[in-house]
Amino acid sequence: MLLLLLLLLLLRLLLLLLLLLLRLLLRRLLLLLLLLLQLLLLLLLLLLLLLLQLLLLLLLLLLLLLLLLLLLLLLLLLLLLLLLLLLLLLLLLLLLLLLLLLLLLLLLLLPLLLLLLLLLLLLLLLLPPPPPPPPPPPPPLILPCLLLLLLLSLPLLLLFLLLLLLLLLLLLLLLLLLLLLLLLLLLLL
Repeated sequence: MLLLLLLLLLLRLLLLLLLLLLRLLLRRLLLLLLLLLQLLLLLLLLLLLLLLQLLLLLLLLLLLLLLLLLLLLLLLLLLLLLLLLLLLLLLLLLLLLLLLLLLLLLLLLLPLLLLLLLLLLLLLLLLPPPPPPPPPPPPPLILPCLLLLLLLSLPLLLLFLLLLLLLLLLLLLLLLLLLLLLLLLLLLL
């Protein structure tokens, strides 16, 4: 009987020990589970942060691409404007060249016209006088005619000088436009 009692006591003690061990194990398991949950949450947070960073990087790249496209468009517009300016300058140069050619023609024709006018006046002076009337004719007025001829040719000479001055001014303007064209071409290159 005593043995049985002892055995029972031992069994009870063993059971108590087992229960204690189980409790300890359960507590540790719970702690481990909590730690694992915390680690998982941290990993999830890290993944979310990484995703947000990737999204931000993508947005920044898109913004950079848009800025680059805008810069390219602006450059193209500037190039087009410069080309238009060049075309306008070329047209102006052509017009100035035409004006210069016309002025040269006028300058070449004016002396010829003056010569023709002088020749006509000289011919008129050298023509024989009409048949004299009964009274004796007065002597031919050569000097006054020559003076009149000179007075008539003075406006033409002044016009000739003015055309020369205009031609010089147009040449200067043409040179300036050529310099501007060269500068624009250098800027484009």
